[in-house]
Amino acid sequence: MVLGTIYETETDMEEFRWMILALLFYSAAAQAQAQTGFLNLDCGARVNSTDPKTNLTWGIDSKEYINVGEQANVSNTSLDFYLQSLRYFSKPYDKSCYSLPVVPNTPYMLRLWFHFGNYNGNTNPPSFNVSVETQGMLYRQMENIAVAGTPNWDTEKILTTGSAERLYVCFIRTLDGSDNDPFVSAIQLRKLLNGMYDLQDKGLMLNSVLRFDLGGESLIRYKGDDFDRFWQVNSTEDLYNRGLVVTSSTEAEISSDNSSSNYPPSKVMQTAIVAKENVSRLFLNLTAVKKKTLIALYFGEIESVNTSQSRIFNVTINGQPHGTVNFSMDSYVIGKKIKLPSTQARELVISLNSIKGQGNSSRGPLINALEQYNIMDTEPETSADDVSALLNMNKEFGISDWISDPCFSIEWSGIKCDKGNPVRVLEIDLNGRNLPGSLKDVCNLTRLEKLNLQNNRLSGSIPPCLSNFSNLRELDIRDNNFSGKIPAELFHRNLIFRYSGNQFLVLPKGKNKGPMIAAIIGGILAVLLVLISMLVYRKRQSAKPDNRSIKVPNPVRSRSFSVAELRTATQDFSEEIGQGGFGTVFYGKLVDGNEIAVKVLSSSSKQGVDEFLNEIDLLSRVNHTNLVCLLGYCDSSKELMLVYEYMGGRSLRDHLYGSLAYPSTLDWKARIRVALDAAEGLEYLHWRATPKIIHRDVKSSNILLDLNMRAKVADFGLSRILRDDAISHVTTTVKGTMGYMDPEYFGTNKLTEKSDVFSFGVVLLEIICGRRPIEDVECDDEVNLVRWVMLHTEADQDPPRHLIDIIDKRLVLGENEMECFNCVVNLALKCVEREGYKRPSMNEVVAGIKEAMLYIEPKDISSGTSVDAPSSEAYSVADYSTSLLHLGR
Repeated sequence: MVLGTIYETETDMEEFRWMILALLFYSAAAQAQAQTGFLNLDCGARVNSTDPKTNLTWGIDSKEYINVGEQANVSNTSLDFYLQSLRYFSKPYDKSCYSLPVVPNTPYMLRLWFHFGNYNGNTNPPSFNVSVETQGMLYRQMENIAVAGTPNWDTEKILTTGSAERLYVCFIRTLDGSDNDPFVSAIQLRKLLNGMYDLQDKGLMLNSVLRFDLGGESLIRYKGDDFDRFWQVNSTEDLYNRGLVVTSSTEAEISSDNSSSNYPPSKVMQTAIVAKENVSRLFLNLTAVKKKTLIALYFGEIESVNTSQSRIFNVTINGQPHGTVNFSMDSYVIGKKIKLPSTQARELVISLNSIKGQGNSSRGPLINALEQYNIMDTEPETSADDVSALLNMNKEFGISDWISDPCFSIEWSGIKCDKGNPVRVLEIDLNGRNLPGSLKDVCNLTRLEKLNLQNNRLSGSIPPCLSNFSNLRELDIRDNNFSGKIPAELFHRNLIFRYSGNQFLVLPKGKNKGPMIAAIIGGILAVLLVLISMLVYRKRQSAKPDNRSIKVPNPVRSRSFSVAELRTATQDFSEEIGQGGFGTVFYGKLVDGNEIAVKVLSSSSKQGVDEFLNEIDLLSRVNHTNLVCLLGYCDSSKELMLVYEYMGGRSLRDHLYGSLAYPSTLDWKARIRVALDAAEGLEYLHWRATPKIIHRDVKSSNILLDLNMRAKVADFGLSRILRDDAISHVTTTVKGTMGYMDPEYFGTNKLTEKSDVFSFGVVLLEIICGRRPIEDVECDDEVNLVRWVMLHTEADQDPPRHLIDIIDKRLVLGENEMECFNCVVNLALKCVEREGYKRPSMNEVVAGIKEAMLYIEPKDISSGTSVDAPSSEAYSVADYSTSLLHLGR
């Protein structure tokens, strides 16, 4: 007969609840049931294996469980075979999850194994986080797992799985700038029986602290324990000194039909520590924790006793009484489940005290085993409605990293959340993912503020429920295959709604006629509006130049568009995609399917007719793959508009520190390729165009990208022609953009090609530092980008400054990329020299960038001839501090 008494510490006290606790002797059927609930994953292994110690099968972690990460081996054959391989998760993965099959509403034991083995060339053991997640269960993130110093490190959890059929175990990169790659060596999942560990509360998770076979001689695991729990032996030397003895009996039977037990195995219950004769007290010292703690104590009589003897003792924890254990020789043992207050003590002292006197205990206290678990803190899960909607959407979308909880720890790609209670999804941005499917499941996402589905293959109708999303402020469904009528309510609320590129969409009809009184009032208001409009129109016409006499240069190279044609293409100028000095830029699509960008001259524009004509003139003369193509213009009905090819990747500025900067899609290789494209466009203007052209407004917002991240130079409204090859400069009124303006040009009014070189040097520094040319900051030294960089490159600074301090921290560079980086930094510093004669020409700039690129693209860019380059070893810019110190100009 065995008594299992469970003690659970909590902040609040509860009344004693009596219950019968005993243990089950397992049959062959029970053993088979436990074994079928096992899952053993040898992470990173390439073949299945069998453990000779337990005869358990270990499988590979195939795509059934995970589809990201890289396999690696550990060169230590003395380890257990499942520790000789691992799976690690390099960038860009910040959160990588295993998806494990489970039975809903069933408790499980989860064990994770980690053994560091220098798998990615990093000799420093990594530090990372782990989370355990499932729908219907609360989550707990284990903070900052440090694998250093432990050859084999495992943690064990007992948890409920909620209502889901998948359990997600996720490995999370710490977002502290470190270059740690999370990894895992092995995963074990064990199905338990309902009622074990008293896990009635859904979402409860226990983290193993101790599991002792008191009095045992060796580690017990499977098959000694049908659930493969590890029962450790305790050191008994100290226990002997305190008046304890170890006893065992292989004949002790364990019998009970009580299904609420935790089922310690027979081998564990057949040993115990018992107070020596005439010793009436037994102490156990456990490590205390500030968190809630579950303690399970197991008692079973294994000594030979007669009917005249008894064993009765009470239990105290840290001096507080918590009931009595009474061993009756002829009946089941009665125990108690007690809720205890939490403690701030450094240890939990459990005292078992014999009750002496007539009719009381004649034998000392006894205990067979114990378990101690932390009750883990949990966090709220994302709203069930939001999770259900996203999972249903993803059945059609098929986004591989949309697993586990959408908002926990690290949000899903394209998702932004409000981490309140409940957690809700606020933004979904899936621009340019080429996704199929429909929006039929979006209606539960009622807290959405932004939904961007541009450039996909989505079809079906626009759900009317979007009109009811009171928080929705931006909806972009451009360039899909949506069909049917657009809900009229989307046009009658404060919503930025973009919908072009869906050829089967139908605009809603006008509103129905209202009551007569409304018609009369509307008529009066209409008359007033017409009168006001006429006054405003006359005023504007008197201020605007008469454009009917404008003669457009080079009409053969640039087509003339009508206002009606452009109104149709832009859906009445409904989709603004940018602002420039000339005016607002709108997105459009011509009847032949070609996408366009239409720049409309604003009445408040600082540029005017001269710049309009100048841009047409210049772009009609040039033709180069790295210059934005002018498709045409419109100057009819006193409307001035320019029509360009559409650049879907937005501007370089947007990617560096604008709306697309976080997360940025431009790594170092992409950035330097953009720089080369822009430089080749400017080189063409300076050296191969006839006559030569100075752009005069080179800046990151005038370098536009297509969807493949290839760059073109745009906006030629301020450009100037060098009409006489013998003249090296032209005298002009100073125009340009603050932060990019050549100081020599600003001081002398003399414009040369080197003015563009200076501006391009600023762009290179933007690429390097990821910040604006002019920042609104209090420190004077940090306002101007060029000055800031110069101060960090002067070797005689006191205190010394390092260029490493100003590099864009988002960049992660390999050794070869760092060499390329050094070349570009030196080139940028030469471009922003104060005196123009010290700056390189644009063809020298192009040559310098190509030379730098040889480190990351090991071939001669002009001839395609292969060259040797050092091997690349990835690490963060923040870790590279020596070779860039005091980089000179």
